[in-house]
Amino acid sequence: MQASKYMYAGVRAQALSHNLLTEIDLERLLTANNADEALLVLQDTFLAPYLAKYESDLAHATDDSVSEAKHLLASIAPDPKLLDLLWIKYDFYNLRTIVKGLRAEQTHDEILTNCFSTGTLSPSVLLKAVESGTLSTYMPSLSEAHSQAVSVATAYEIDIVVEVQYFKALLELSKNSHNKFAMDYVEMHIDLFNIKTHLRSLHLKDLRIREIFVEGGTLGKRSFTSEDTILETLLTYAGKSEKWNEAITEYRDNGSFTLIDKAAEEHIGNFLKTESQKDLFSVAPLFAYFFAQKNHIQIIRAIVRAKQAGIPEAELRFILRQLYV
Repeated sequence: MQASKYMYAGVRAQALSHNLLTEIDLERLLTANNADEALLVLQDTFLAPYLAKYESDLAHATDDSVSEAKHLLASIAPDPKLLDLLWIKYDFYNLRTIVKGLRAEQTHDEILTNCFSTGTLSPSVLLKAVESGTLSTYMPSLSEAHSQAVSVATAYEIDIVVEVQYFKALLELSKNSHNKFAMDYVEMHIDLFNIKTHLRSLHLKDLRIREIFVEGGTLGKRSFTSEDTILETLLTYAGKSEKWNEAITEYRDNGSFTLIDKAAEEHIGNFLKTESQKDLFSVAPLFAYFFAQKNHIQIIRAIVRAKQAGIPEAELRFILRQLYV
């Protein structure tokens, strides 16, 4: 019975993926003369009902489409708790936003505007828990992340300490699930976090956090002893390919992490695609659909913003190739 439920969920998720942007949709968006024309193109895509609902307000339309996708996936997943591996990312992102917002003396409305509604906790509940000191009643790792975040000096240090707790929470969820896909998924994210964060830390002379290594991945601490070691670890881990060679060359020449971040996202996407094709009787197709939808929405937002700013089409195409999967 459980296998048939996974088969239904997997087939449904794959069908949903086919409703996202097509190559033709993307080309029409890129060749639109301005933002208004781009929004007209979007009337023929999966965003059409959301744009109609919010009178072409793209921010609300895309947020609502992601929120509805979350509820749909939860409704068809045989084990919805596994999907918390996707949703708690937004809880920790929102916590970072709240800590930084309160530090900057922003109003509640200003803070909540910058939060996502896709977490396991609503942003308003999370904000209230932060201010009342009751975070531990929801998620101990959120409480620990908050206590560390308010004790560091810089925005980047806030990002690091919250991310470390996020990955610890992910690891606990995956272990409790006893699900191989979930454990592989979390191991991969921990490995990529350790690689990228250790590499970035080399450029942060005022970084005072001593422990940024997260246990639970496939890589040990000895993989991060120097810049050369980290880069070799990255190549060995991800498989020596043209995209990684290009990313590392860009980093060595210009100190830019842009292509490394993009290559890491592609690595995650390829993992999800492979797992989805390998086993429909798993939660992998649901993860793959959500990853694809999130990526398409990022591309749509980038294109519309570029059209609003009057960025030429050739430059926009270059930006998309640099930033998005």
